[in-house]
Amino acid sequence: MPSELSKYSFFALAEYIDAKTHRVYVIGSPTNPAEVNQPVILTYFALVGEIKNKADASGKTPATAQLLTIDLAKNTVSGTIPVVDADGKASDFNLSGTIDGLKHVSGTLKSADGTVTGEFHGRPYGAGGKELAGVVAIKRSDGTYWYSTLTGALKQ
Repeated sequence: MPSELSKYSFFALAEYIDAKTHRVYVIGSPTNPAEVNQPVILTYFALVGEIKNKADASGKTPATAQLLTIDLAKNTVSGTIPVVDADGKASDFNLSGTIDGLKHVSGTLKSADGTVTGEFHGRPYGAGGKELAGVVAIKRSDGTYWYSTLTGALKQ
């Protein structure tokens, strides 16, 4: 597993790419829905594209994970977090969505200027929802798609 993701204990990421197909997978130990069934708020330090989030020789500073909130009383997901693209450039995106009874999260994301949009699907992993992971499909302003992952750690 790349060192950027080694801090996660309850999931791993996999990717398959060929000339016609690009698939992103999250494999792990999902949180038992009964463990996060109280009307509480779970707050994660999260970002999209963490595997591309690196410093480089030019002095680029990696993006800092920002807060993503899951409100179990309202069944909502919301936050503004960085999305790191395939070139390692980070931009803030607004995420909004829902969490269902099985604790699957899903929703949409949109760049600050509204020209880039996408969808995310994921779930909490580990005891008590300690980690968050999911797949993301982003439609660029030119109409092409890019696929990535949403990752996060529960704020302690």
